[in-house]
Amino acid sequence: GSTPQLIQESEMKIEFIDVQYNKEIKVTGCHSLFAFNEKSGKVESIEARDLGVGSYIAVPKKLPEISNIKTINILDYLSFKEVKNNYFYVYNLPESIFTWLLAHSQIIHKKTDKSRKYYRIQGVDILDDSLKQYATKRFLPLSLIYKLHLQKKVEDGIIKTYYHGKETVLPVTLSITKEFVRFMGFFVAEGHSDTRQIGLTFGKHEDHYVKEMVNFVQIMGLNCTIEHRDNRSIRVKIFGNIFVKFTR
Repeated sequence: GSTPQLIQESEMKIEFIDVQYNKEIKVTGCHSLFAFNEKSGKVESIEARDLGVGSYIAVPKKLPEISNIKTINILDYLSFKEVKNNYFYVYNLPESIFTWLLAHSQIIHKKTDKSRKYYRIQGVDILDDSLKQYATKRFLPLSLIYKLHLQKKVEDGIIKTYYHGKETVLPVTLSITKEFVRFMGFFVAEGHSDTRQIGLTFGKHEDHYVKEMVNFVQIMGLNCTIEHRDNRSIRVKIFGNIFVKFTR
């Protein structure tokens, strides 16, 4: 870690943190950093405004090199637990997936009010009529994809979600574009999220950033609202259940 030597606060509530080796960190006062707590002996999150001379903060000496990643499968960043109670479906699936499902299935019958035919695949039972519908319309529920470990086989599909009857469509594989990287940067620096939305908060003088994020939302096929707040800030609220879960 490095040791801050001086902390100043401007009228705009910006913290300038001078650390060893001639480095300077410029963040807002409420921005969280990781600092060593001498009382607990642990590295803990702390707001920049609460640091003092002699505090120890975690600063990377070298940023790791990463491979030339051009796309990501968002299903790699979600889990069955996160999607099991939602109406998420993956469409545009190749016929080969349904051929594979049938080839690896065992036909069984269950008796309820009448005898029903099921396909048992890797311990998962799918009703005959349901599988026929999936194959005809070339889609699968996302929860079923996780149960059968098909995340890699559906990477060319699109995810459809519904909220109050409104459909949101998102590709399973996202391209790492300039717009996407800038959104992630804003999300890390200015964002927060809950179970159904992402919030990005900007100053009133940063309306060009607001327009940039609205444009990104439109490119992604998501929905958003703009909220002008009393503290002279602007909040962009982004909606799209599966995308929100992905960013979290």
